[in-house]
This record gives sequence, C-alpha cells and structure tokens, in this order.
Amino acid sequence: MTFRVLLSVTAICDRQSKKYDLLYKLTIGLGLRATVCHHAERLCNLQWEEFSIEEELHQLLNDSRFQ
Repeated sequence: MTFRVLLSVTAICDRQSKKYDLLYKLTIGLGLRATVCHHAERLCNLQWEEFSIEEELHQLLNDSRFQ
C-alpha cells in the first residue's frame, strides 16, 4: 500500500462520508471500519517519522565533522 493511498484512507476516515464508505464497502467488501482507519493513521505517522529521521541523518552526514 502506498503512502498516497494511506493518506486518502486517513482523509476519508477523518470525515464521515456515507458516499465513500459505501464505495469501499461495495468495492472492497468491508468498508472502512474504525480499525482500518486507526491502522492507516498509524502507518502514516510511521511514514512521517521515517521521513524526519532520514532528514536528520542527511543533515548529520553533511556536517563538516563527518567529512
């Protein structure tokens, strides 16, 4: 599952939309339950944390002390 899809799921979970819930229920079969929304949010948070760590590592590796 890509990060963009996770953002879409969390955006849909943040707002109550019968249209999208019905769409996912008809196409995927389960709809967007609270558990799915919770895990999508957790994965997005992990992705942001990973990005932050990579940025910090990049800055440290470019520090003159590591040249």
